[in-house]
Amino acid sequence: DYAVDDVKYLSAIYAAISERLHTLHRQTWAVAACQERCDAAAKAPDPQLAYLKIKAPRSLNSLQLAVLRELCAWREQLAYEHDLPARTMLPDNVLRDIAKLLPTRGAQLNNVKEFPTRELASYAEFIISIVARSKAQASETYPAAADELDESFESRVFGETAWTLAQAICLAGRVSTSLAASQADVLELAHQIRAGKPITDHKLMNGWRYECLGKALVEFLTTDRRITLSCHNGVLESLTQ
Repeated sequence: DYAVDDVKYLSAIYAAISERLHTLHRQTWAVAACQERCDAAAKAPDPQLAYLKIKAPRSLNSLQLAVLRELCAWREQLAYEHDLPARTMLPDNVLRDIAKLLPTRGAQLNNVKEFPTRELASYAEFIISIVARSKAQASETYPAAADELDESFESRVFGETAWTLAQAICLAGRVSTSLAASQADVLELAHQIRAGKPITDHKLMNGWRYECLGKALVEFLTTDRRITLSCHNGVLESLTQ
């Protein structure tokens, strides 16, 4: 019976949600959001983005981050070939230390703490070639290092203001902020605006997210606009511009 209980209310829930979406004229938003989830589940992860899951020290420069990116992509492929979790091939801290060291000879890998001795002979040649290949890439393709980002007090305030406003816009629109955007998404958009970089390709500038959040957020951040928040008993009821 417990299995039946898991699903017996789904049709009623679907009907209630559908009616609510129709009332709010947001059916297209819901369809687009669901399609995104389906596409993401069916799409293989990009190995070139695997390095973003590793907590890299702020001391790494752009070249070292580029090496870390390539090392992580190589580890992802290696794990796929062996049908094993990536971190069982080489731990994160080993990849970070290799990226920081930028070795040019296999013998230098002996200086990497916790590098599995049994894997040294097998992996050394690949690792040295990855470092060399990363060095040969154009510097414009390197990830931005922490010391290259604008982390001034004004920039941090601008970013935090953008995030606070994004939450208010979503809350007033009765949309979950976590569904529309992450804090990292909003901070990235704010930093691009502050740096004068193009934002047309940003995820908040396209599709239902633009209608829901991006348009209002960018207008506030780039023009002389004011907003008014109306609250009642601790609940945000409306947001007017």
